[in-house]
Amino acid sequence: MRDGEMNPAPKAEPRIDQLPVIDVTSEFPKPKKEKPKSFWGRVSKSVRYHLFGPAPADSNPFTPYMARLNLLDRTADFPVIFPKHRWCFVRFSDEGDFLTAMMKDIRPADVVWDVGSFLGMVTVFAGKFASEGRVIAIEPDPALAARTRKNLVLNGVKNAEVIEVGLGEEEGTVRLNTSGESGAAPAIMDKGLETYIEIAIKTVDQLVAEEPARFPNILKIDVEGFETHVLRGMKATLEDERLRSIYLELHPVYLFKKGEAIEEPLVLLREAGFEMTYCLVKRQEMVFAFQRKSKKAAASGS
Repeated sequence: MRDGEMNPAPKAEPRIDQLPVIDVTSEFPKPKKEKPKSFWGRVSKSVRYHLFGPAPADSNPFTPYMARLNLLDRTADFPVIFPKHRWCFVRFSDEGDFLTAMMKDIRPADVVWDVGSFLGMVTVFAGKFASEGRVIAIEPDPALAARTRKNLVLNGVKNAEVIEVGLGEEEGTVRLNTSGESGAAPAIMDKGLETYIEIAIKTVDQLVAEEPARFPNILKIDVEGFETHVLRGMKATLEDERLRSIYLELHPVYLFKKGEAIEEPLVLLREAGFEMTYCLVKRQEMVFAFQRKSKKAAASGS
């Protein structure tokens, strides 16, 4: 969902209140391409291309803007400051149906976890729908955790907290490959990003034990190939019927590169009593919605 080129950091972050607002709920407005008006104009363009090569990349430089999204009559704004992120919010990164299903599933008093918050899009909207509840954003990259907090403040969401930690199957430390705030989503594997930082790892069960009021009713997981490890570290949570739904983004390519079974996350959820209710196959990811089976359905084996 979020791989891509490196992005140079701007000299200074632009003022949020001065960014032009663009509604990207359905589509990003495409600039009109200027076409040569005559045959000789086309010839001239072709000659310039063959003599001097393509126009330099900075001939049409990226301009920061404010991305506005509307989901089920809730509106949220997200500053797009780095070129890499210009498509992160367009049509909800092409996962509008997935996010709509998730938001419809949220009850006002729910506790919702956003594991791998990145820029905070899911965290912000979950906070708006769980208006009497609580949102827990998990983001181990300090720069991205800071951006998630800024986006919560920008959108007036006060019922969310951001925890700077990675989740896995056991407590420890790992190296996170990251480009900070300016690039693609970080990962606990080599994605060719700019640097590595050491992060702490805890388990879902551990975080719940530390503060039982955090227990999730709805859990979203997007951790760039570390999904299996997160699920292995939440056995007690999976068995608790208060957890109704899990929204999972699976990265088969990353799992394959690490030699991990692609089907294991799905098997773990099925064995825990969840059934798949939604699946979307994208170029490099698969997104799923899982609902806990009712006791009657589980007893019948359906």
